Amino acid sequence: MNNIVYLLGAGASLEKVPILKDFSNKMYGALMQLSRIDERDGTILQKAQNDKEESLERYKYNLAKETKWFFSESNKHKSVDTLAKRLYLTGKLKDLNLLKNLMSLYLMWVQTPQQYDQRYDSFLATVLKKQDNKIKFPDNIKFISWNYDVQFEISLVNYTNNTVLSEIHNMWGIHPNCYHPTEIENPILVKLNGTGGLFLNKANNAVQILINDLLFDKSDENNQFDILKKFELIKMNPVYESLIQFAWEETETAKQSMKVAQDYLSKADAIVIIGYSFPIFNKEKDNELFDALKKNRKRPTIYIQDPNAEKILLKLKANFIEIKKRVEYEYGDGPIILVPETNTDQFLTPDDLLN
Repeated sequence: MNNIVYLLGAGASLEKVPILKDFSNKMYGALMQLSRIDERDGTILQKAQNDKEESLERYKYNLAKETKWFFSESNKHKSVDTLAKRLYLTGKLKDLNLLKNLMSLYLMWVQTPQQYDQRYDSFLATVLKKQDNKIKFPDNIKFISWNYDVQFEISLVNYTNNTVLSEIHNMWGIHPNCYHPTEIENPILVKLNGTGGLFLNKANNAVQILINDLLFDKSDENNQFDILKKFELIKMNPVYESLIQFAWEETETAKQSMKVAQDYLSKADAIVIIGYSFPIFNKEKDNELFDALKKNRKRPTIYIQDPNAEKILLKLKANFIEIKKRVEYEYGDGPIILVPETNTDQFLTPDDLLN
């Protein structure tokens, strides 16, 4: 049975989560809308500015200030990931934590209730199998993702009759997950940049989830109050650490994720890259990931599914040493084969791949 590894980039979620070039503006707009209060009403404004009063207005007022900070900082860079890298390199870790917190709030907000790219649904209907009265993935399929969204998890709701994110993580084997964020054992999906909306309590290793019910009704003001209160408490307590953990931060969780991803690629017969453009700021980590092909003694085929697949193919050959070596020179059982696919209406399924 051929081993198939899917590598997911932002383009795999674009129906519901914006790609990098649009992410900052979309995030700013959504958080400003969430934080909107009627400042013409003096009573409401006074309530919002009162640090001692626990109110929806105060939480929104604080969020608006932080969102404006984010907008000012993000305008200096091409992408939110580049902003994060700059804050990390310059040692502005408090600002980096705030950025991750805001990203987490935005990601959970924009993806509820059950907002997912429907290409996942079509893909799952094709790939999932029923065995011993249980729905499961075939053992030969694994997923690696650079995305910190929960599109994969949300799309599984239709196949589990379960809308609780923590339970979906546990049932399906996703890393990092809500129960064992620092442990990993043969996950179906490994996220190289972690997951937005999850926060590790460093004191007891438990995970706090910003929105656990994927059918969360965000139009309800009581729900808005509960989430913004939770957001405020997490943000103000240094014991909490966001599980958006960029691969280049080299945290233990990130290093574990990379190790597992490399293991999957080292055994792959086919690698399907969906919606990932190999951005320059991630080149070092992408090279580290594909270095795993040194151990792959098969003749793997790499499929690139993206509207700009031909350009990405050329970038792969030019920038990634192990791929360049295997494409141009035969050794082992033969060279790597690169196949571009520009039709992105549906994700490539195992049945679509060359035998």
